[in-house]
Amino acid sequence: SSDRGIKYDREQSLEIAKKYIKKMIPDRYELLEYRENYTGFRPLKEQRNYNVGFIRKYDAAYVERDGVTINVDATTGNIDEYRLNWTDREFSSQGNVIPIDKAYDILYEDIGLELKYIKPSIDEERNDDKEAVLAYGLKTDKPSIIDANEGTILDSSGEIYEEPGIGS
Repeated sequence: SSDRGIKYDREQSLEIAKKYIKKMIPDRYELLEYRENYTGFRPLKEQRNYNVGFIRKYDAAYVERDGVTINVDATTGNIDEYRLNWTDREFSSQGNVIPIDKAYDILYEDIGLELKYIKPSIDEERNDDKEAVLAYGLKTDKPSIIDANEGTILDSSGEIYEEPGIGS
């Protein structure tokens, strides 16, 4: 048959991953949230494995780079890979955040959108001759990270972003 031994679909693989997390780190299971990962995702007719990701959540906020990724073999139901990232750190209070509308204003007015062509991913089998797609995307000359308390733009290290001067 064309399924080449595939016995588990996406939902079954997700359930296998959840069960594995409950077994490995039961005290942290409730602190994780399943996240669809669209980056680089390409649905295939015959999915031979599923990479399932869970992100850590602390109260109402997600903890970037903390969580669990599990690779489930769709032919056997076995776990091929299990990766846990969980840092011990202090978290600032969530009691004084700016309203989301204010964050949107900063995003659109201070960071902005730009018109750009998005090139389809290139691989050996398809898309190498596909037309580029015209889209609006976030400008990339500034970071798109906004301090939730102050409304300032932050760099990737969490410091206030300062625009480089001429000659920087």
